[in-house]
Parts: sequence; C-alpha cells; structure tokens
Amino acid sequence: MPFRLLIAVAFFSVLGSPSRSQTLGVRDFVSGQVATLEVSGAPAGSTVVWLYSLSGLGAGTCIAGTPVCLGILEPVTIAEVGVAAADGTASYAVFIPPTLPLIDVHLQAVVVDYASGIDVSATNALAATIEPISSIDDDFAGPGLASDWRILNPAAAQ
Repeated sequence: MPFRLLIAVAFFSVLGSPSRSQTLGVRDFVSGQVATLEVSGAPAGSTVVWLYSLSGLGAGTCIAGTPVCLGILEPVTIAEVGVAAADGTASYAVFIPPTLPLIDVHLQAVVVDYASGIDVSATNALAATIEPISSIDDDFAGPGLASDWRILNPAAAQ
C-alpha cells in the first residue's frame, strides 16, 4: 500500500461497521476539460477522500480496523480530500490534461463521518475512460442539443 494511503487509512481507521451508503459519479471525463467527481449520500460535514488507480477494478486493499475494502486495485493514489456539504454531496473538479492518453481510470471515494464516533465507508468503485474532445461535439442537425450540452445561465437564455 502506498505510504500516503497508509497514513490516511491509519488516521481514519476504527472498529465498527459503515452505516451509510454513498454513491460516486463522474461527469465530463474528457481530454482537455474539467471533470467532476461527485459523492452523494454522505453525512453533512464528513470527510471525503477521492482515490484513483490505473490498475483496475477488483478486490482491493481493506482498511485496517474496519470492514471496508476498496474496489480498486493497487497502487491507489489519493487525488483529493474534501468535506461533504449540508445536502450530503461533495464534489471534486479536476482538469484532464489533453496530453494524457485515452485510458481507463478507476475511481472510488472513502467517507469518514465523525458525528457519532468515527464511521468509515466506501462508495461504489467505477471505471471512467478519458474521452477525446470530439466526444462532446454536436452537429446541430437535430431539433435539440446533445445531452452533454448545458445552459450556463438558464434565466438569461431565450
């Protein structure tokens, strides 16, 4: 286990079972763009640790002192640490450099809640492929925009 992850795991390790279910999702995983990783269902104020691996999905490292095991394979890297908002969501925005190859990245988050003792849980693990910038192209031939398009300020749109 990489040293940084070992330190984080040791810091967050407790006896007990996770009592909540969180979900990890990813949007806009496109070369040269900002991707968003979002955890939902986390306790307000809990710590969220976003992890990634290039090795794959599968039975990964178990967090010492907890029943939590990762669903991504070693080596695992901590990408970011954040805090869940009052609505139970936590987001991490990351720029995907255009020089990266179009590869699969394996993602998961660990959520640590301090509200009633310490409760450690893991989100679903998922694989996201870095898409080429051409994947967000729209030929404007249809009656509407492709689902990847968003309106920046809907109140001002006509």
